[in-house]
Amino acid sequence: MEAEIGNFQLPRLSLRAKVSLLIVIPILIVLAVSTYVAYHNQRARTLASMSLLASQTGEVIEAALQRDMLASDFDGIQHTLDSIASNGSIQTLVLLDTSGKIVFAPQELGVGERLDNRSESCQPCHAYEPSSRPSGIVVSLEDGSSVFRSMHPIENQPSCTGCHPAEQRLIGLLLTDFSIA
Repeated sequence: MEAEIGNFQLPRLSLRAKVSLLIVIPILIVLAVSTYVAYHNQRARTLASMSLLASQTGEVIEAALQRDMLASDFDGIQHTLDSIASNGSIQTLVLLDTSGKIVFAPQELGVGERLDNRSESCQPCHAYEPSSRPSGIVVSLEDGSSVFRSMHPIENQPSCTGCHPAEQRLIGLLLTDFSIA
C-alpha cells in the first residue's frame, strides 16, 4: 500500500527501513554538525597562526629596515623591500607614512600614491576604532582574491627623532598582504 500526498505517492516503508532511517538520519545530523564545528575551529586556529606569523614577519622586516632608516640609507631600504617581496607568498609590501602615502614599495611601484582607507579592502579594519583594530585580517581584494593582511605600526623611538618629531607616537605603517591561495 502507498500513501498519497497530492499527485505524489509515497511508498510504504517496512519496519526495517523505518528503524534504519531512525538510526541513519541522527548519525548524519551529528556528522554534519561536528564537521561544521571542526571546520570553524580549524579555521580559527589557522587564522591565529597566520596572525602570529604575520606579526613576527612584520617585526623582522621592521628590524631589517631599522638600520637603514636610522642611517637615512634609502637605497638600502629599497633593496631590502625588493628582496623580501621577491618571495612569492607576499603579494603586497608597502611602507606608509601616517597620512597613508606610500613611501617605499618593491620596485617603487605606487610610491607617492595615497591609499584610500575608505576602499572596500581597507574597511574590514578601518570600520573599527584605531585602538580596537586587528593587527591582521583576511580581506578580499578587488580582483576577487583573498589575502591575509597584516598591519604593523612603526612606533617612534628616541633614535628616530632626528627625522621625526618626538611627540609623534607613530611614524608609519608596514602593510603586508600574504597570499592564502
